[in-house]
Amino acid sequence: MTIIDRRYSVAEGTAVKAPCLVATTANITLSGLQLIDGVTVAENDRVLVWQQTTGTENGIYAASSGNWLRTKDFDGAYDIVHGTRVFVTGGSTLAGNEYYISTSDPITIGSSSIAFTQMPASGIAASVAAAAASASDAATSASSATASAASAAISAASFLLSLPFAHGIVGDGTTDDRAAIQATIDAVAAAGGGYVHAAAGKTYRVVIDSGVTDLGLIIKSNVTLIMNGATINLECTGSVYGIRLQSYAHILGPGTIKTTVSASPGSQSVWHAPVSLGAAYGEVTSVGSLGNYINATRWSVRNVKLDNLRSGGCCIAGIGGFSHGVIEDIEYPDSSAIIGCVNFDWGTVGSINSADVAASRILYDLGTAYTVHPNNIDVRRLKIGDMTNASSCPIRLSGVHAIRVDGFEIAGSKAYGVFHTAGDLGYEFAIDNNARRQRHRGIVVKNGSILNANNGQAIYCDAYADNIALAVAGGYSPYLAAENTTDIVFENIRSLGSITAAAGDGVTARYLEGGTFRSCYMVGHQRGIVCAESSKRVLITGGEINLCYQEGIYIGAGTVPEEITVEGVWCYSNCVGSTSAGIYVQAGLRHTVTRCRLGGVGESFQSYGVQVDAGCADVEVTFNHVIGHKAPGAGYLMGTATAYGCVRLCTGNTVNTTYTGTPYSGLNIIIHSYRLNSGGVATKECLAARSTLTGDTTPTGGTWTAGDRIVFSNPVAGGKEATICTNGGAPGTWKQYGAINP
Repeated sequence: MTIIDRRYSVAEGTAVKAPCLVATTANITLSGLQLIDGVTVAENDRVLVWQQTTGTENGIYAASSGNWLRTKDFDGAYDIVHGTRVFVTGGSTLAGNEYYISTSDPITIGSSSIAFTQMPASGIAASVAAAAASASDAATSASSATASAASAAISAASFLLSLPFAHGIVGDGTTDDRAAIQATIDAVAAAGGGYVHAAAGKTYRVVIDSGVTDLGLIIKSNVTLIMNGATINLECTGSVYGIRLQSYAHILGPGTIKTTVSASPGSQSVWHAPVSLGAAYGEVTSVGSLGNYINATRWSVRNVKLDNLRSGGCCIAGIGGFSHGVIEDIEYPDSSAIIGCVNFDWGTVGSINSADVAASRILYDLGTAYTVHPNNIDVRRLKIGDMTNASSCPIRLSGVHAIRVDGFEIAGSKAYGVFHTAGDLGYEFAIDNNARRQRHRGIVVKNGSILNANNGQAIYCDAYADNIALAVAGGYSPYLAAENTTDIVFENIRSLGSITAAAGDGVTARYLEGGTFRSCYMVGHQRGIVCAESSKRVLITGGEINLCYQEGIYIGAGTVPEEITVEGVWCYSNCVGSTSAGIYVQAGLRHTVTRCRLGGVGESFQSYGVQVDAGCADVEVTFNHVIGHKAPGAGYLMGTATAYGCVRLCTGNTVNTTYTGTPYSGLNIIIHSYRLNSGGVATKECLAARSTLTGDTTPTGGTWTAGDRIVFSNPVAGGKEATICTNGGAPGTWKQYGAINP
C-alpha cells in the first residue's frame, strides 16, 4: 500500500523510521525504566518492541517510568506499511541490526499483529550465515564429525559472524547442551571469528568430564560469548575445567556461570572453576607443545555472576603465563565453599617440581623446562559476597607481575582479603632474563574494601620464594635471591576487623623489599599494619588506623626489618587490649617515623604516641604531633637509660600544649648528627642529660667510637658542656671539654 502525502507526494516516513536505542530480546512489561538487551533505558528512549507474546503490542515505544506509549511516528493510521524499516543502535546483542515490518498490508495499529524481521545479509554474508545456521542444526548430533562439518561449512571471511544459541541448543536446564554450544562456537571460529549469543533468560546445562576435548567448554580464539542474561550450569566430573579461554576469546554479560555439580574434583583448585585461564600443573609436558591455553593473551571476562559449589574451589582460576586480559564487573554471592574469587598462579612448562629444586635446575639449564607467570592483566570492579570458608582468600596473586586490581568490595573473608606472594619458586626458573627482571613488578591493588574481615587479615604481602630458601639452606646456589625486590602498591584499602583478641592483622608485610601502602584505612584489627620478617624499604604513607586491639603500626618481629618509613599516618584509639603505642618500632635498623598524627582528644587507649624500643638502631622520629595519650603514658617513649643507639634523630616532635603528659619519657640519648672522619670512620654527636652519665663523664652503656661526642642538655656553671670518646669501646674512655664560665 502506497500512502500519498498531499504536500510532498509519497510519505517518506513510512519507509525508514528514526533509529531506536535498543530492541527487546523477549516479551516485556510495557512500563517502567528497565534493562533491555543490557541497557537500562531512560525516559523517552526509543525502544523497538518486536518479540511480544501478543503481536498487536509490537512497535516502537518511548520508554517511561510509567506506562509506555507508542512513539508519535508509530501510533497513527499512516505511519507504517509492509516494508517499513528501523535501525537499532545499541544493546549487548542486537546493536547494529536493522529490521523491517513483514506483516502484509493493510496494517491497523492496535488490532493488527505486527511482525518484524531482521534485514537479511547480502552476497557472501548471506551465504556464510546460512552455512552457519546449517552447521548449528547439525550440532545436535554432538559428534566430532558434525563439529568438523560445521567448521568446514563456513569459509573464512573478512567480517564477523553473529550466531544465536539455536538450531538444536535447547536451554531448558535439563538437556545437556555442551556439544551443540561447542559446535556453534567452533563454526564461528572457523569463519574467522564473531559472536555467539545465548537466548535471554535461558538456562543451559553443560556436562564436562574427562572425555570432553580439552576438558572444558572452549571459547576459541576471536569468539565472543554474549550471555544475554542467560545462565550456564556446569556439571564437572574429574580433573576438568569449566569454561576455558583461548587467546582473543571473550565472555560478555550480563549472565550467570556457575558450577552446580563437582564430582571427584582432583587436587588443583583450577579444576571445576566456572572460568579457567592457562593450564593446570603438569598439562604442558614439553617446551614444544604449549597448546592454546597456558599463554593465552588478550582475552576478557565482563559483567557476569560466578559461583562454584566445590569446597575449596575458585571462580576465576588461572595457572600459567596468560596475559593482557581484562576481568571487570564480576559478582560473587556469599559462599561457604569458595576459597578464591580471582586466583592467579605461576605455571609450569615441562617437569618443574617445586619440591625438588635441584632436579628442576638441571632440566631448566638443559632448556627442557621453565615457569611462566600471569602478567599485564586488569581486574576491575569486583563485588564479592561473604566468604566464610576457613581458607577463603578472594583475591590471590602468586608469582605474578603487572597485575592491576582497581575497585573491589568484599563483604567478608575468613582468611585473607588480598593475598600476594612470590610462590614456591618465585622467578628462579622464569623463561629468560627479561622475565626475571619483571618479577613482582608493576602490581597495584587499590580502591578496595573488606567490610568484615571475620578475624582474618585484610592484606598479606611478601615476595619470598620459600622453596628456594629451603634449597639454599641445603646448599643450593640460586640464580635469584629467595627474597626479591618489588614496587607493589596497595592504595586506598579499607578493612573492618572484629576489635577483639581474635582479630587478625590488617596488613602484614613480610620478606618484602620495596613496596608502598598508601592511604589505607584499617579499623578493629589485631594490629593495623605489621612490617616484619626481613621487610626492607617499605613505605607506609597516609591513611588512618584506629580501634586495633594492639598497636596501630608495628615494626619488628622475626629477622629484623630495615628502613621502614611511616609518614603522614593518623593512628588513634588503638591498643584497645594492651598498653602500647599508636606506632611501635620494636626492632630493626634505620626506620623513619615522620609527620604522623598520634592519638586524639581525650585518648582512652594509646599510652604512647610513638614508642621506639632498645632493640632498634638509628631510628629517626621527626615532626610528629601527639594530640593526646592515655595517662600515665607519654607522647614519645624512646629507648632506655642504656640504649644509646636506638634513636638517631629526634626533632620537631610536639604534643598538644594543653596536654600534661611527658613528651619524651625514656629518651636519654638523642643522636642528632653523624660525621665521616678520615679513614672512613663514622662518629656521631648526641644530646643527653648529664644525669644519665656516670660522673658527668662516661655513658652507662652502649658501644662507642673514638670521636663520638655527647653534648649535655643541662650544663652547669663551672662545669663542662660536653664529653668526647678518646678511646672506643663499651663504653670506652671519655674526657670532658668546653668549660662553662661560672
